[in-house]
Amino acid sequence: MGNQTLIDNSNQKLQELLEEFRSATSLTKTEKANRLMGQIDILSDSLEGLNLVYNQIEQICEGGIFNESPWADPSKLVAGLVNGTLKSGHP
Repeated sequence: MGNQTLIDNSNQKLQELLEEFRSATSLTKTEKANRLMGQIDILSDSLEGLNLVYNQIEQICEGGIFNESPWADPSKLVAGLVNGTLKSGHP
C-alpha cells in the first residue's frame, strides 16, 4: 500500500508540474521546464516512474518541453552523443 501511495503522489506531482509548465508565461517557462525535467529525471530511476512518464509523454511533448532545444528536431541529433546526454541526467 505504501508503494501505491508513493506512485500516486509522484503522479500527482508530475501532473502539477506539467500544468504549471503548460500555463507558464515566457518569463517563467524556463524555470517551469527545469522543474518538470527534474521530476522526470527522478521518476526515470524506477520502472513505476518510467510508466508514469510514458503515460504522460504526449501531454509533455504537446506542452512544448522540447521547444527551443536540440530535441525539438531529433533528426539533427548525433546518435553517438544522445546516450551520453541521457546518462548524464538533467542539469
